[in-house]
Amino acid sequence: MGTVRPVTLSLTLNFELRSGTMFERYTETARRTLFFARYEASQHGSLAMGPEHLLLGLLREKKGPAALWLKTLPVDRIREELVAHLDANPPVPTHVEIPFTERAKAILAGAAEESDALGHRHIGTEHLLLALVRNEQSPAGALLTAHGLSLADLRHRAATEQDET
Repeated sequence: MGTVRPVTLSLTLNFELRSGTMFERYTETARRTLFFARYEASQHGSLAMGPEHLLLGLLREKKGPAALWLKTLPVDRIREELVAHLDANPPVPTHVEIPFTERAKAILAGAAEESDALGHRHIGTEHLLLALVRNEQSPAGALLTAHGLSLADLRHRAATEQDET
């Protein structure tokens, strides 16, 4: 990933993350991924978190099924290609609210659908990755597919490997 900057995040990221209303089914690693996504959005000067930021968050997270599956890919190259899709703006202060884009909300809804389809009670990093891969219209999904991730293979792995808790 090149140079990794220390992450300092505001606890005011999103009321939903703290209150658990929207994210109560999310595992600790999935929630941390969303914090990392918010950090990535702020560092790249984005005023909203999109699918690209969600994937950047997954690339930062070192635990969970998605981390195991992603480490077989050229993570540094994927990160560089993702960042190339982002506008170059000055960083946004961490206290500024950065909402999800409609496309990112669709990814989050897709993660819940993937979890439900697999009969899982939780929403983990594996479900976020599945939702990103199935959304080939976004640069993040297209990039993952181009680097060899298959939706069918990932679904099989998510169904047969130990659940994240």
